[in-house]
Amino acid sequence: MDILTKPQLKILSKHKYCMAGQSILERVFLSGFCNELVKLFPRWVAPNVITFVGSLLLFVPGVLVLTYSPSATRQDSEICRCLWAAMAVGSFLYQVLDCVDGKQARRTGTSSPLGEFLDHGFDALATIVMPLSVSAAMALGEVPAIHVFTIVAAITLFQIAHWHNYITGKVHVNELIDVEEARLFSTLAYIVAAVVPSARDFFASSLDLPWCPFPATVRNLAMVPPSFFVFLSLFICVRRCTSLISQKPASEHHRLYGPFIQYFIWVVGVLAVVVSSPLFSTHPQLVLVTLTLPKVHSIHRVLVLNMSRSHIGVFHPLLCVPYLLLANTLTGAVSELPLFTACLALQLMFIAFWSVCAIRQMLDHLNVRLFTIPTP
Repeated sequence: MDILTKPQLKILSKHKYCMAGQSILERVFLSGFCNELVKLFPRWVAPNVITFVGSLLLFVPGVLVLTYSPSATRQDSEICRCLWAAMAVGSFLYQVLDCVDGKQARRTGTSSPLGEFLDHGFDALATIVMPLSVSAAMALGEVPAIHVFTIVAAITLFQIAHWHNYITGKVHVNELIDVEEARLFSTLAYIVAAVVPSARDFFASSLDLPWCPFPATVRNLAMVPPSFFVFLSLFICVRRCTSLISQKPASEHHRLYGPFIQYFIWVVGVLAVVVSSPLFSTHPQLVLVTLTLPKVHSIHRVLVLNMSRSHIGVFHPLLCVPYLLLANTLTGAVSELPLFTACLALQLMFIAFWSVCAIRQMLDHLNVRLFTIPTP
């Protein structure tokens, strides 16, 4: 199956990745550290190998965490602290290798649209695994509003970054708090879960703070700073994007607002299912993964269409998934647990098939290799 037409592939071959700005963590530590670390990699190591290894280090323990913690509450069986240690190490290495792969590509002269697609494609999947793993570590399933907020906020920030890319041709990094700081917060949560016995009880423990306007538990207070900066970052990013669009001709506004309209369609469907589905009270992790996969695929499409400077539109078929599940919830036609499970499996197969087709097209057209660097 062809994902891109020949004219789109021709434009894609001329695409150059461009990023503007650095967050606090990047300026203070990550960028300089990775500049030195990449020198340790032999020049024959392909950047895509680094991308895949880093992703596996995160996704393997992440999937195990989600499997063993279906409700993200203290009612789940206790997860081995060794798994949380693996999650912490995997999260940190993923963050570092996600920075190193691009530097290795520039160092070896092998930067390509394919590498950008793989890098950001795995990042999109990480916006599901990391927030839900944090929810499992902190038992956020006992606070449904925060549980839903963590994953919706992660996907929203990632979506807006690529919305900015679609408008300007540059991936804009927020100068305050961005994805790197969110990943660091996740890693710290995993470290606490690995070090502290009965970490979920620790996060759920109450504190004597009579001045606090909400239940003063460790997890609630721990979520205040990242939540504040998430809202601040969202405000700054949305304001910047809308300002940039207002400077464009009115005839282009509909096209440029396409990714935002897609996001709005998706988030309304997600919130409707979360509020109405009885399954969310017992298997929130399954529900949220199933509902967020359509948005991940939407981001994958935005990546490819942006590199080929193509019109994104406001709709694609997987955005129907939350609404179809909502219709079933309201009518009770099919039992929810097997339906959500089947829907999850079918979406994963479709995303994998679509991605493989896109990768094969790019490999053939760009005449590059996936895991090796051609010798001169």
